Amino acid sequence: MRKIIATALSAVLILALGPAPARADASTEIQLFWTTLAARGAAVDVNFGITCPVDVDGTATVAITQTRDDGLTASGTGFDEFSCRNGSILNITRVTASVLGAPFERGSARLTMVVTGAAPINRNVRLTS
Repeated sequence: MRKIIATALSAVLILALGPAPARADASTEIQLFWTTLAARGAAVDVNFGITCPVDVDGTATVAITQTRDDGLTASGTGFDEFSCRNGSILNITRVTASVLGAPFERGSARLTMVVTGAAPINRNVRLTS
């Protein structure tokens, strides 16, 4: 039941906090660098870069879901606004574990990222400490 609730909450947050109306063009690109556990698994810092046209504002929504070794599900969503003034930015978004779920742990997880004007990213990542 907890897994269903956590998955449903993540889906609702992604839809609710999804991309704002696109002001960027198709030349916006995302490069994911690394994911690091923070606050003893209560959160994950996602480091990424965005290359975009100059003077573009947008949003970045990141969701992470992990099935832990003990079978519990850890999940959460993070949201940031960004502004490309020089054509590219480096960013860290903190994804906080859901209150109803377990904390994150080292290992593999599923990351979904939606950035205004860019193609969404869906990939497996490795959470490190």
